[in-house]
Amino acid sequence: MLAPLLLGALLLISGLDHLGLWVDEGWTAYAVLADDPLEVTEIVAEDVHPPLYFWLLYAWRLVAGESVFALRYLTVLIVLLAAALIYRTGRSLFGAVAGVIAASLFVTHDLILVLGQEARQYPLAQLLAVLTIWTYWRLIQKPTRGRAIAFALSGAALLWTLYWGGFLLAALAIHALICEPRRRWPGRRRWPVLIPAFAAIALLFAPWLPVLIRQITAEIPAGLGHALPPDQRSTYDILAFQLLGRPEVIFGLLAVVGIAGSIRARSLRMLIPTRQSALVGLALIGVVALSIGVNFFYTTLTFRSLSLVIPALALLIAHVLAQFGTAERVVILAALLIHSLVTVSAGPPTHLPWPDVAVFLDTRTTPDDRTLIETRFDAYALMYYLDRAGESRYLTTELDRIDAPETFADDLRADLDDVNGLWVMSFSPGADLRPLLADLGYINTGNLSWPTELAQPVDLWRFDRAVGEGAAAFGQRLEIAAYAVAAKADHLTVNLLWRPLIDLDRHYTVSVFLLDADGLPAAQHDSYPFDGRDPTLGWPTNTLHYDGHVLDARALPPGDYALGVKIYTFLDDAFTQIEVIPVDGCDANCDFTILETVTIDGD
Repeated sequence: MLAPLLLGALLLISGLDHLGLWVDEGWTAYAVLADDPLEVTEIVAEDVHPPLYFWLLYAWRLVAGESVFALRYLTVLIVLLAAALIYRTGRSLFGAVAGVIAASLFVTHDLILVLGQEARQYPLAQLLAVLTIWTYWRLIQKPTRGRAIAFALSGAALLWTLYWGGFLLAALAIHALICEPRRRWPGRRRWPVLIPAFAAIALLFAPWLPVLIRQITAEIPAGLGHALPPDQRSTYDILAFQLLGRPEVIFGLLAVVGIAGSIRARSLRMLIPTRQSALVGLALIGVVALSIGVNFFYTTLTFRSLSLVIPALALLIAHVLAQFGTAERVVILAALLIHSLVTVSAGPPTHLPWPDVAVFLDTRTTPDDRTLIETRFDAYALMYYLDRAGESRYLTTELDRIDAPETFADDLRADLDDVNGLWVMSFSPGADLRPLLADLGYINTGNLSWPTELAQPVDLWRFDRAVGEGAAAFGQRLEIAAYAVAAKADHLTVNLLWRPLIDLDRHYTVSVFLLDADGLPAAQHDSYPFDGRDPTLGWPTNTLHYDGHVLDARALPPGDYALGVKIYTFLDDAFTQIEVIPVDGCDANCDFTILETVTIDGD
């Protein structure tokens, strides 16, 4: 077992935080970063999930931290523990060889490698599913109170993690009715062996049942919006390749054969499923069949929820392979594992560029700025990164508009009453905020976007209000209409708002710099406005243009620095001769203007 566990750890830990949080993980982070477990419970109750995983992750982050790696690393540990438990269950049902094979197939399964690198509840549900199967088997093998308690606790924990666990418990009940009709509690007046245990599961889950009913009737009365439709062939194609892997026919055929009692049968009677193979077969087929059946009446079918059956799938395939001779078994297993490692059947969901967006906003905002998050699809993921970057001055406009549409416009006016600089992150086909912002006196002064895997990019729009007189003018050509400065831990943010005084017909370069007490340059940044995104060539008279500069302050000694701005243009295509634009109203030959004194404290 050392080899599959090490392989699983290598596959999961490598690149664990290379991708940013996606929409569901963003909501998970929002829930578990609450102030206390009660608030976590209240947040989860307003959604469509039970709370056990979120309680666990809340406790984990208090110890391990709140980084993406830390949040996801709990999932890695859960997957490895599930692999070890799959081995133990496989050994109990089909022998030690089958257990090792099942664990190996599990840690290399494409969907497991995707879910195992996410801060979501599905791997915990898989762990508890195989734990429930194992404790059920131990109970029917040798009924004791201790084993009944273990089964009841694992079954209840499964329900408190994923509602689809109820389908697995139903499959186990069917197995008990078919394969275990005469097994009784010892000395308990011949009571059926599993009735008290199943009753205990129901009682343990009962406190959450009213919440489940409210979630179904109030939160998702028509079913999950992202559920697979029951009447399309593509639904079953998606389920097949996500759960089985490609080629689906090979893994599906192996699973079907694994339900048989023995593939080396010398008579038809030996092909009849044993109690062990029937147990695992029902855990697979029963959960899938019940999920699909319910989906015709209440759309909730998703392959992520059905990943609950992957441990059972691995056990059935392992049951088949364990019956081959050693040489044949090694060759077949090696081929399956290599195929799983070099092909991809289950890719990760769409990860939007929120880490890059958050870094950009952190380096381009000052205390006077605000950020509007105009998306419902992925607001929580972006909020996570903004909070980590220390940029918490944001408003979730689309979420607010949906929650309170009647008062949204008035509330936004009040929130932005004293805000002159504004960033709007837009990733939504919903209402357009720009007309409302125009009514509030904002002018769109700059735009940029990030491409995504989807048809729609992530757009970031800059809006400003020009307030008061200009800070400085250069050569009667360009005027700094307004500016704002923010000294942060490792950089200095300088936001300039330019107004051309004439129609500009040249490219002008802006130099922003710090001078130390001796008048020597200490830090500097030169570029066309907005990092070259909005060059001055073609700027019409009296328009406004945003221009942000970031100066590296990590190597600066603490102290006071003069913040200067200089404008120049290149006179030749080789960029060797420049013309410095003088500052207007300067008695001497002024090449630059000093805006203010900036204090760098070194913290």
